[in-house]
Amino acid sequence: MKATNYKVVALIFALLLFEKSTLAQTTNYTPYVFSSFAGQAEISTVDGTNTDARFYFPQGAALDASGNLYVTEASTVRKITPVGAVTTIAGVPGFFGTNDGPVTAARFNTPNGVVIDSSNNLFVADSLNNTIRKIDTNHVVTTVAGQPLSSPFFRNGTGTNAHFWSPMGLAIDPANNIYVADQNNHCIRMITPNGTVTTAAGTPSSAGSTDGAPLGSKFNAPAGIAVRFNFMFIADTGNHTIRVMAADGSSALRIVAGVAGVPGSSDGFGSAAHFRSPYALAIDQNTNVFVADYGNKLIRKITPAAVVTTIAGSAGVSGALDGPTNNALFNFPTGIAVNNSGTLFIAEYGNCDIRKISSGTVSTWAGLPGVMYSGTNDGVASAARFLGPWGVTAANSGNVYVSDTSNDTIRKVATDGSVTTIAGRAGVQGNSDGTNSTALFRLPYGIAVDAAENIYVADELNATIRKVTPDGVVTTLAGLARSIGSADGTNSTARFSFPTGVGLDSLNNIYVADSGNETIRKVTPDGVVTTIAGKAGFFGSADGTNSTARFNSPWSVVVDTAFSIYVTDRGNATIRKITPGGVVTTFAGLAASGGLVDGVGTNARFSAPTGLAIDKFNNLYVSDSYNLNNTIRKITPDGTVTTLGGVDNGAFGTANGAGRNGCFNQPFAIAIDPNGTLFIADSSNHAIRRAVPFAVALSSQPTTVTLTWPTGSDCLLEHSTALGQNWSPVLDPAETNNSTISVTQPITGQDYYRLRTP
Repeated sequence: MKATNYKVVALIFALLLFEKSTLAQTTNYTPYVFSSFAGQAEISTVDGTNTDARFYFPQGAALDASGNLYVTEASTVRKITPVGAVTTIAGVPGFFGTNDGPVTAARFNTPNGVVIDSSNNLFVADSLNNTIRKIDTNHVVTTVAGQPLSSPFFRNGTGTNAHFWSPMGLAIDPANNIYVADQNNHCIRMITPNGTVTTAAGTPSSAGSTDGAPLGSKFNAPAGIAVRFNFMFIADTGNHTIRVMAADGSSALRIVAGVAGVPGSSDGFGSAAHFRSPYALAIDQNTNVFVADYGNKLIRKITPAAVVTTIAGSAGVSGALDGPTNNALFNFPTGIAVNNSGTLFIAEYGNCDIRKISSGTVSTWAGLPGVMYSGTNDGVASAARFLGPWGVTAANSGNVYVSDTSNDTIRKVATDGSVTTIAGRAGVQGNSDGTNSTALFRLPYGIAVDAAENIYVADELNATIRKVTPDGVVTTLAGLARSIGSADGTNSTARFSFPTGVGLDSLNNIYVADSGNETIRKVTPDGVVTTIAGKAGFFGSADGTNSTARFNSPWSVVVDTAFSIYVTDRGNATIRKITPGGVVTTFAGLAASGGLVDGVGTNARFSAPTGLAIDKFNNLYVSDSYNLNNTIRKITPDGTVTTLGGVDNGAFGTANGAGRNGCFNQPFAIAIDPNGTLFIADSSNHAIRRAVPFAVALSSQPTTVTLTWPTGSDCLLEHSTALGQNWSPVLDPAETNNSTISVTQPITGQDYYRLRTP
């Protein structure tokens, strides 16, 4: 338990480091091109008609006068026409950020509530950016109120001088005043058409459930809001109630349904009814209020007489079942809208779809329920599925091996992208040795492969080091399953505590980041275990020799050609180096100083780096996973740190592309093959990504391509017809010490050229 707590503390510590860091963001991107290799990145935003479209956790929903439905999701705003045709009108799938601008130039970060004014402009509560955004009729996005990523989180004022904290639901009155459920400030805000922000109800930053005068009242994390005929209804999510007041503040706030602090699912009159985290509201022409009852997975109705009934769903039961309302099932509804005919449209977060309720029948209107990209399937490239892969290693043959951590399996990805499961059984945990699916793991993390393609695995929750032969025969090399400790010894007499990373030297000695013990261990090929650095049970950041050094959640480990060891010291946000004599120094980054800064040695900044790989030139590659930037970094042998990919403005995503155009979501592990191709276990995207040094693609004339390379660097020009595979040298010309190289080649299909160091 101690080690698990350390990991929680380390994560919190890393996030705090990032939030507190005031260091400048890096702007120096070394050119690498990132692409998908195996699995399918989680974010699925596909335009199309009805069930051909795909959504990624839709949240808000609003209807215009023409019957078009507007839906917000992770990084985009979508439009669904009355016939179900879905298009993306603002933002780009997989790209998160704060940018204003037209359509694809704009960026959002988890937009939620959406409303439409009398001129058909859309307004969006951009929740994690703490702003209210406007999308005009030309689909140009501007920020009308709030300051992106601002601190403090509450301030009234005009435009960007005002501050919000996780704004959620929006409502609009006939005068185009916008009302905001400012969730983490526990209050309701109002924005006038000229952008002036005031508090309409609640006590800022003070949670509670006080009725009465609007400005003396208290809410608890309100999320939904709706306005009609001067009535303002609020889904007081944390209190499990629906409350009402006059929109102009002329009448007191009161609870219309539910009981504060008492969750439940019962129907009835007023306080006889109960809700569980009601999330969104809609009002029809007769002032019936419809509730997306998120926690109960129900759609509820409140009449003007305060009578609550359940109109669809089964309390507490998740599903995607269409049909009569009394049989239908939902999965965490978060957005709701109603048209003039009384038809309801529901944005369903848990099923990633849009449902429709009409004439007593529930149907799926857009998207396909439950289509997600995590799973257990073997297959080729994007047909395969992973579930939270946390380890990756590349063999000399070009095969890539993956510890599919949440599936408790070891997977193989061949050079053609075909994925097979070679050991473990998806969804079944255990510690059994055996062959293929008869062997069982319990959260396998770090993974390494030797020249014979034997695989070594840090089996974290079993506290053991396992070996998997190329045929899938699994044995326990060191440690005793479920026996946590810190004992040196041979084979099962040794003890580990939540080991996370393994690395190999040229003699097949295994080095282990024994995270729970805060130590680095060595395991010989015959299973003799010794502690080479750190002291069990003592964490810190001190450099020193052997047991005088201290680590804080060491995560991954690699060994260079001189037998020096490098460690991602996650909790310290540093990269550490251990000489063959056991002398520990800080190689890059500075303990207790997190951030995203390129530089040399301790001038660079990381935030809880996890994965680590090393090439034949002793360059290190780091997946800097917890810094909210989700970046891939490179460290040369002299300690110079540069960024290869990932977005440097607090964003995450799934997009492929070069440099900052490539996006990740918690890339926990990284590997490199002999050709310099990187493989990244993009854990929260449930995919394996691939990266090659910057390449230019040609598919038609002209036949001349020009590439740049740093002056004074020897380099090779290479050609491929399949990005990331089968690179071959181009002899025309062979250049040295030039900053620019041009080559003319016949074009056959799709051709790629790249430059790399020899």
